[in-house]
Amino acid sequence: MQGDIYLSGQKKKLFSFILQITLILLLGITSFADRIRYNKIANLKVENEKVIVRHYHNWSDSKYEKWYKIFPEEKRFSDMDIDYAYIECYEKKTGNILFKKPSPALTKIHISNDSRYIIGISNIKVINPYQFVVYNRGGDIIYKKHIAASEAKLTLPEYKEFGQRYPSQTKFLEELHRITLYSNSFYIDFLSVGMPEILGKAWVFLIKKEAPNYLSKNFGESVTNYVTWYNKVDPKIELRYNNSRQLIGVSLLDPKGERFEIPIEVDKSEEKVECKPKCHRGHEPID
Repeated sequence: MQGDIYLSGQKKKLFSFILQITLILLLGITSFADRIRYNKIANLKVENEKVIVRHYHNWSDSKYEKWYKIFPEEKRFSDMDIDYAYIECYEKKTGNILFKKPSPALTKIHISNDSRYIIGISNIKVINPYQFVVYNRGGDIIYKKHIAASEAKLTLPEYKEFGQRYPSQTKFLEELHRITLYSNSFYIDFLSVGMPEILGKAWVFLIKKEAPNYLSKNFGESVTNYVTWYNKVDPKIELRYNNSRQLIGVSLLDPKGERFEIPIEVDKSEEKVECKPKCHRGHEPID
């Protein structure tokens, strides 16, 4: 990315300061201040009859923050240093390790009943690229998502205008999977640390369209450390499958106990049940 995305020198500093103040004022209802940056070391362990899953992250090391730089999503997820955050899974009966892979900083883990999927969720926002991630039993990431309390909500004409005026920024956001089409509106997740500097004037366009996250209106977040998007007592994670037992959705409770679902795109190459467009398959099984 070049040219129209980046500002420089004193203009950049001034622009960044103004945008940060604007962001705090506009998001004051759903945001709260942090006294210090999140800097904890965490170890999680979850198990069922077949597998044991462990997670570790160390957000206390200043070297990690320097390595990660200002905008974590610019780094490829696979490049994350396993010394700072990882998830590992091994068979309970034999002790054989099934996988050990880099991961975001997670706060809760769920294993599907058949042990085919591992769901990781997190309320940690600072230098954390994703707050929702799904692994299969081989350690492959089949879905990952950054979660924010607010997004920009654009109509189709507004989205076309945004794409025409800011093509580089649009491409950048698409590459980060930050643009979602939902109920005839485009939702753009753009309120991360570093975004004002990266998006420039496109950020000003988007902040005027700020709206609650399309998944739930009950999400909230602090300025730096946390995004409050699931019920901390018990999110009651449920998995939804199609008739081929492919995962197509993960639902959980929001902070107020209201259930919402994150759709998972089905891999058509693995689809075993043929289905004509617009056909109805009835009730999908829930895990």
